Amino acid sequence: RDSHLSALSGWPGTNDKSVAVATGDGTLMVVPPSCERRGSVFSDTSSAGMRAVIEPELYQATPVVYKPFISETAALEETFSKMAVGMWHFSKFVPNAVVQGIIKDASVGSNGLGMAWQTVTVMFTDVKGFTGISENTPVDALVSKLQVYFGLLTSVIVAHEGTVDKYIGDGCMAFWNHPEPIENHQTKAVKAALMIQRTIAVQKLWETRVGIHTDRVLVGTMGCAARISYTALGDGVNVAARLESAGKYFSTNVLVSKQVLDGAEGVVARHLGSVLVKGKTKPTELYGAEALEQDAPEGVKEMCAQYSEAMSLYMGRQFDQAHGIFKQFPEDASAVEMAALCK
Repeated sequence: RDSHLSALSGWPGTNDKSVAVATGDGTLMVVPPSCERRGSVFSDTSSAGMRAVIEPELYQATPVVYKPFISETAALEETFSKMAVGMWHFSKFVPNAVVQGIIKDASVGSNGLGMAWQTVTVMFTDVKGFTGISENTPVDALVSKLQVYFGLLTSVIVAHEGTVDKYIGDGCMAFWNHPEPIENHQTKAVKAALMIQRTIAVQKLWETRVGIHTDRVLVGTMGCAARISYTALGDGVNVAARLESAGKYFSTNVLVSKQVLDGAEGVVARHLGSVLVKGKTKPTELYGAEALEQDAPEGVKEMCAQYSEAMSLYMGRQFDQAHGIFKQFPEDASAVEMAALCK
């Protein structure tokens, strides 16, 4: 600064008390001491403001307060501040990574639309018996409890690196491995589902069914030039939704496909058979995710192993042997039903 001021010492209005401010673009601004309102053009504060435009999560952490002495600069920085506020609110509707991608990536096109094929793990949730719950609960109380419920689901999903797509009535759709690639996304999805079960039990919230499936689907921004939505589309999404619905016929709250279990690590699960999902020609193998190996309750691993063995015997038409195993679990609804089918 001193060398620049020395070189500029002959400029009108400058002296040894003048302040030189780097503007951030390689130029220098000299502020005479006579200026009552001092400020900066794109100094550290305004740089943070501009970063907040493309990184909305920085908005709350960075106070965007400017006092520039040039009116054009004041207008520009006020515009940036308002844009940062808008982007922060926008990020409440769309994941931050998607907001940043729309701003930075011109490949989505001028209308903001763009989808690509990607292997993702999709999760659907649903509250058991919600129709009856809604009929017998005052609207204000129902909305208040839904906010707590969705807050819990969202925090768990995000903590396990998932992306919340949307809320559908009392249900939630989320997926892993987009917009950012996630290692072991099947494992993280199952961990999130099991944590949801554990947390709602502690919080005494509604019992929830979860369906999870891994497949290659279209992911991105879909809609029209007037309105867009970030989502996932395809057969794999439909299968995940069907698995959640099929969970009502099994005594497990976390129903996953074989594709999920094949990619997951450290998950204790039992084979529950297969179902022919509507619109599909090949059956989907189903598994009940009961716990993680590291913290599985006593006896769960053994029960899952024996149940899976009994299911293999049943599928091989060895009904007597299968019945002998299923009847060992009289408190498990699925085992009781399978034992009856063996007869």
